[in-house]
Amino acid sequence: MKCLLGLGSNQGQSDILLNLAKEEIRKKVGLILKSSGRFETEPWGLKNQNVFLNEVILVETTILPLNLLKTTQIIEQNIGRNKSEHWGPRDIDIDILDYENVKCSFFDLTLPHSQNLNRKFILSLVKTIDPEYRFVGIKNSVSDLLINCKDESWLKPQNK
Repeated sequence: MKCLLGLGSNQGQSDILLNLAKEEIRKKVGLILKSSGRFETEPWGLKNQNVFLNEVILVETTILPLNLLKTTQIIEQNIGRNKSEHWGPRDIDIDILDYENVKCSFFDLTLPHSQNLNRKFILSLVKTIDPEYRFVGIKNSVSDLLINCKDESWLKPQNK
């Protein structure tokens, strides 16, 4: 099955932390098929914090959604994520944005991710992977969704 994972960091050496996350995802989740590349993004939700470095990856996996959530949480903990305030600063964040053909809502997992349509940076990064991508249960492509997104946050490709 294919899934979209969103990676983010705004603490410490974000580039290194994202590389570590991708390495662990390759080992524990599956093959990374595509990447959006990295973008600097304005903090979403809680504005008074460092700029984020975000990336979206398309992964081939055999892990079912709830086990995938547990696996990504273990990866976050192993890299050094400390639970802090909601939408607050973090060393590493791994979100399951979408999972092929699965629409569900559990206490700790909603698929597709409940905030995908509200976050310009998510729609923009997914668009770099596939402009015609459609989240499970959503008829419009990410390109169309981006046109109507009300989020005015900025994002820009990472300067290297």
